[in-house]
Amino acid sequence: MSARENIEKAIAAHNAWRARVADYVRARERIEPDVVETIGDDHACDFGKWLFGPETRDYRAMPEYDVICRLHAKFHATAASVCCKVNDGDKGGAEAMMTPHGEYPLASNKLLLALNTFHKMF
Repeated sequence: MSARENIEKAIAAHNAWRARVADYVRARERIEPDVVETIGDDHACDFGKWLFGPETRDYRAMPEYDVICRLHAKFHATAASVCCKVNDGDKGGAEAMMTPHGEYPLASNKLLLALNTFHKMF
């Protein structure tokens, strides 16, 4: 699969993660700790496996690659933080992170912008 196709796939997967975390907040149900750990692991998702795998070796010297790695890690950490707030019963805190100007959509949108910029390079 080409870099362009992998980035397109990553954007789709990212949007699915976004929706999944929003569903967790709406449901207000406890999220299993191993699920929260996986959500927080930027190497565990399909995009992370590609991003840190051998197929990206040629891109690692590019500044855009470093930006995407940093933003991808931030997105996963923020998603895990939202889930922890749900588990802690902090509905207000989780919802505040999910508002249009909250930490979660900001982390998500920054990553999407970087992915779209990277995508245009191929």
